Amino acid sequence: ASGLITITGTALKPKLGGEVVLSQGKVILPSQETATLPTDTLDNPKPPINVSLNGLKLTLADNIQVMTPPILDAPLINFTAQGTIQLNGGLASINDIRPQGTIELIGGQVNLYTSQLRLDRGYPQQAIFVPSEGLDPILNVRLVTRVPEALRFVSTPSAFPAEQTEALSPSRFGTVRTIRIVAIVNGPASEINDIIKLQSSPPRSQNELVALLGGSVIQGIQDDSTLVLANIASAGLFGKLQENIINATGLTEFRIYPSRVAERGSTGRASALGVGIEVGLDVTDNVYVSLSRVLAANQPFLFNINYRLNDNLLLRGATNFINESEIRFEYETRF
Repeated sequence: ASGLITITGTALKPKLGGEVVLSQGKVILPSQETATLPTDTLDNPKPPINVSLNGLKLTLADNIQVMTPPILDAPLINFTAQGTIQLNGGLASINDIRPQGTIELIGGQVNLYTSQLRLDRGYPQQAIFVPSEGLDPILNVRLVTRVPEALRFVSTPSAFPAEQTEALSPSRFGTVRTIRIVAIVNGPASEINDIIKLQSSPPRSQNELVALLGGSVIQGIQDDSTLVLANIASAGLFGKLQENIINATGLTEFRIYPSRVAERGSTGRASALGVGIEVGLDVTDNVYVSLSRVLAANQPFLFNINYRLNDNLLLRGATNFINESEIRFEYETRF
């Protein structure tokens, strides 16, 4: 912290002004139970000296992180913030403080452990403080993520066992679809649970999007507990590294994640736990390219490109540059 504080007024009613600049630090967001200070009661009489704020400027400068307390070494919310707010009002109660100004969020993410929502580049991510609203800022934030959606293949009745097996074991290019989810928050921070809106491409219902973002973790544990727990652990181990690489390179996606590795046998079932890496980039809002690989023996790179023509039409291409390539033209409608 650095700056200059000016004190005016009288000895019993001093007024604090000037400017304080903060840098290289962390602001830990309090829990709901500790978010407000006790109001004046008989047990908490007013102090003999009435200190107030008179245009005190608080500037968040280089590398100020705003975060929640970490869980498994990974905070739920972790943003890098910059900007200046001007403080007025009394210090007898936190509700008397009247801030004014705008804080810009220049990087960071919301970590749901099974998925990470990152700030959408090119969008004015802001927390706007208005004197009449006190310490309840107006948020104007948009976050994006891409999550996999497994496709369920239902085999058609057949008298031939080979055809039945083929229907249950489709090409790996068609087993997972990527859903782009956008979370939009525009309103008071205190009402975030009510005002957050989820959108996706291709479109999904709000309940489906919540499930994709992490609401289906319990079901995932029932299906494959080892893989789900490994995903949660990797968020703490690699979360900061992934964020730093994305911020430094401008990539849309950089993930280090656990993955099942298929044995090359007659069943084709996955049996070993491996580590995968995915690098992705939004060329435009409708074009996404990615390169991924599972770091295991005989696992080639996989290149993917998605071109969304509209909400119903999607062109998908994939190749491993060796012996498997595929182009899909998908039409989807929901009813």
